[in-house]
Amino acid sequence: MSKKSELHQGHRKRMLDKFLAQGIGCFEEHEILEILLYSIFSRCNTNEISHKLIDKFGSLSNVLSASKDDLMTISGIGENAAAFICFLGEFVSKYREDALDKRRRLNSPEKLAEYAKTLFVNPLEESAYVIMLDKSLYLIGSEKISDSAPDSSCFNAKNVIGAAIARKSNNIVLVHNHPVGTANFSSADVSATRRLVNLLKELDIELNDHIVISGDSVGSMRSAGVFSEYWG
Repeated sequence: MSKKSELHQGHRKRMLDKFLAQGIGCFEEHEILEILLYSIFSRCNTNEISHKLIDKFGSLSNVLSASKDDLMTISGIGENAAAFICFLGEFVSKYREDALDKRRRLNSPEKLAEYAKTLFVNPLEESAYVIMLDKSLYLIGSEKISDSAPDSSCFNAKNVIGAAIARKSNNIVLVHNHPVGTANFSSADVSATRRLVNLLKELDIELNDHIVISGDSVGSMRSAGVFSEYWG
């Protein structure tokens, strides 16, 4: 082994020893990413690559939620590395969902809002989710159904109904975010929701609420009295 390789391996061992002794809190974001990349870069300097990624995307969470094509614009990131990073991002999202108490009861707008906020890994990207509940409003799970806005048909009926049926949920909540602006509902939001309400009723699936999140602000159609004839 060359002297350079010995120094390289020694650095990695010191980083891992530091983690075992002090935990992840002792590292900066680029150092956490550097260690994660050990799995796919056995020989090159992952510290340098991690700095490039953080400089490009701004934060560790943004790196893990970046697209494969965007990741591959970074020198040193090939298709396999980009796919691995994308996998890590989705793994984190899955872990966060599974780590939540599956018997958590979301029986108020406040509880729904608290849970809904955890779904958006990258708050700068607009996306939509459906939250599945059982008859007693206990959480079954959630599923991302779109990366676009309601006026771009993000609440596609097929996706929403498919998610509810797959998880055997007859009580769902729609959630989307506004990366900029306010947590207010647009006319497109209301129109898309109205269409879904009528379709879901035919399948005995109740739409419990439609929530929009913008930063720390939360809007609830049910609390705002939208479709009072439906929610009462």
